[in-house]
Amino acid sequence: MSGIKDRVVQLRSSEYNRLMRSAKRVDNFENEVNNRMNTMKRDLQRQEQQRLNKVNQRMQQQERSVAKMGKEMRSIEQRSQKALKQQRKEFQNKIENERRERENLSDRLNNFSKQTNERFHAQRQEYTSLIQEQAESFSQALSSQRQELQVQINDIDDRLRAKEASERERATSWQNDIHELVRGIEQGYRVEKFKPGAADKLQVQLQMAKTNIRNSDYQAAIATNQQNYVQANELRLELEVLEQEWLVYLQEAQNQAAEALATSKAQENCKFSFETEDGPVDVSAEVDHWTNDELSALQKELEQENQRLKSPDSLSTEELKASLTKTFTLQREVLLLAEVAKQRILASQQRQNMTQNMMDVLEKSGFMLQDDTYQSDDERDSFHARFKNLQGDEIVTIVAPEELGNQAINNRLQLHYFDHNTNSGVFSEKMMETITTRLEESGLECGTPTCVSGTENKSSNDHSQLNFDRIRKKTKKQRR
Repeated sequence: MSGIKDRVVQLRSSEYNRLMRSAKRVDNFENEVNNRMNTMKRDLQRQEQQRLNKVNQRMQQQERSVAKMGKEMRSIEQRSQKALKQQRKEFQNKIENERRERENLSDRLNNFSKQTNERFHAQRQEYTSLIQEQAESFSQALSSQRQELQVQINDIDDRLRAKEASERERATSWQNDIHELVRGIEQGYRVEKFKPGAADKLQVQLQMAKTNIRNSDYQAAIATNQQNYVQANELRLELEVLEQEWLVYLQEAQNQAAEALATSKAQENCKFSFETEDGPVDVSAEVDHWTNDELSALQKELEQENQRLKSPDSLSTEELKASLTKTFTLQREVLLLAEVAKQRILASQQRQNMTQNMMDVLEKSGFMLQDDTYQSDDERDSFHARFKNLQGDEIVTIVAPEELGNQAINNRLQLHYFDHNTNSGVFSEKMMETITTRLEESGLECGTPTCVSGTENKSSNDHSQLNFDRIRKKTKKQRR
C-alpha cells in the first residue's frame, strides 16, 4: 500500500488525433483578420504615399539641377533620368505583381498545421529571394549605362570643341555641370543613409578641379571633372538600387507586421466545435487566458514593431530584413496558440472526465463524492475531488495538467489515501487496479504508478489536500 500514488495519464494517439480533428474552429477568423487588415491598410497606404511624395520631391530637385546644366550635359542627363525612371517603374511593377500573386490570406491562415506552417515559411523565403533577384536584375540593367559613360564624355567634349570653346571655357563648363550633377544626387538621394561619406569625396574632387581652374591648369581640371562624372554616375546608380531595395523591404516589413498584429487581434477569441456523445458543442475560448497571457505578450511585441516601422528612416535594409523575419516568426507563434488553447481545453475537459470515471469506480466501493473543484477555481489548473465512505476513510483524486512537449493530451493523476479505519493495503491496491482498467477502457494510456516517498505502507501525510476551501481559494496565476 502507498498513501500517495502518482502517474501520468494520456489519451491514446488514435483518440487524440480523432479529438483534434473533430474539434474544428467555427468562428470567422479569416474575415476578422481581413477586416482588421483593411483598416490597417489605409494607414499603410497613407505612409506609402508620403514616401512616394518625398521621392517625387527629390526627383524634381534633381531635374531642377539638370535644368541648370549646359546644353551638352543637360541633353545626356535628361536621357539618363528617363532611363532611371523606366527601370524604377519596371522593378516596382514586378515586385507588386508578385505580391498580388501570392496565396490569399485565407489559404495561409485556415486549417493552420505543421504542413501549412512549412508552406508559409517557404513562401516567405521565395518572396524575399525574388526581391533580391529583382534588385540584382535592376542593378544589371543600370550597369549597362556605365558602358556609355566614356561615349558620353567624348560626346560632351566634342560638342564643346565644335562650339570652338577655349580650354578655360571647357574646364568651366565641366566644373559647373559636375557641380550641378553632384548637388542633384545629394538632393535626389539619401546619400548619407546608404553611402555615407561618398558625396564628401566628390566635393573634395570638385574643389581640386576648381583649384586647377584658378591656377589656369585647365587640362587637369577637365580630366578631374571627367573622372568626377564617372564616379558621380557610379554613385547615382548604386544609390538607385539601394534606395529601391530599401523601399521594397520597408513596404513588405510594414505589411508583414500589420498582418501579424491583425492576426493576433483576431486570435483573441476563438470558437471551437467539439464532438460529444450528445452531438457537437460550441465552446468559446479566450486564447490569452488558456495560454497564460502568451498571446498578449506576442501582441505587445508586434505593437512595438509596428510602431518602430512607422518611423523607419533610421532603419537600415538589414534591420528591415530582420524585422520581416521577426514578425513572420511571431505570426506563426500567434497562429499556433489557437491549437495550444484547443489542446488545453480538451485536457481540462479530460480532467473532469477522468474524475467522473473514477467516481463511478469509487461509488461501487462505497465511496461517495463529497466535493470537487478546480485548483483556484481555474479550469486551466488541476481538478480535485474528495470521496468518503461510511467508515470515515477518505480518498482525494487530483488530475493536474502535464505538458510534456509532445503532441498529446497529458494529465498527471495523483491519489491520496486517508485510511482512518480500514487500513487495508490490499483494498487500496485493488482499487487502483480497477481505476486503471476503467481509465484505459475510456481511451487513456496510464503510465506506471509510483509511490510518493515517505508514504509507503501508510496513509497520505498531506492533510492539506482535504481542505477544499484552501484549494478553491484563488491565487495569483503563475505563468507556465
